Amino acid sequence: MRTRNVSRPSHTDLIAWLQNSSEVLREGVRLLERQHTEETAKLAALRGAARIGIADIEAGHFVEFGTAEDLSNNLARQIDTVLSDPSIASSTHGRLSPW
Repeated sequence: MRTRNVSRPSHTDLIAWLQNSSEVLREGVRLLERQHTEETAKLAALRGAARIGIADIEAGHFVEFGTAEDLSNNLARQIDTVLSDPSIASSTHGRLSPW
């Protein structure tokens, strides 16, 4: 049977390893905190957009389309309008009338 020599890390090596481990853990916690903050902000934005959409529907600000092609044509007209005059998007806060 072969004999193996196992060396125990010196006190200095152990301290350095622990410091690096702590740094890794701190960085991991920072990344998790940043991810949580970003996800919270995205969720708040989605909830705000949903509130705006629901308020528009409740106020009757919507159009029903008979076919998917009708919807596609309407969207294409809106895109053409915005692309031909970018000031429209800023003056309407990104909300265009579909009719």
